[in-house]
Amino acid sequence: PRAGSGRDPPPALAGGSGARILWVDAIGVRAGDWQEFSIAGPDGRIVHSQRSEVAEGGLSWFAYSGKRAPAGGWRKGRYVGQYRVRRGPDVVAQIEADGVIM
Repeated sequence: PRAGSGRDPPPALAGGSGARILWVDAIGVRAGDWQEFSIAGPDGRIVHSQRSEVAEGGLSWFAYSGKRAPAGGWRKGRYVGQYRVRRGPDVVAQIEADGVIM
């Protein structure tokens, strides 16, 4: 699998009331691989995580995961999303993306 990111600097995220969604378009993911999503908040704590087995892979694999805003909205600051693909015990692809709530 291949992963890449081309964002620098991190984008400003619109407001603190919308959902935070991490999406990927991965290449070379196979059936039986495991995908892991996580989003960390400004304090470094994980605010969302999801792990699932890939049922069908393919040349291009689109996946997403996220979380609605908590009561009172998201805290201001930098949020970091990570996506990993595991094949057996090995991490075969990984990408990180971030955004800032002003």
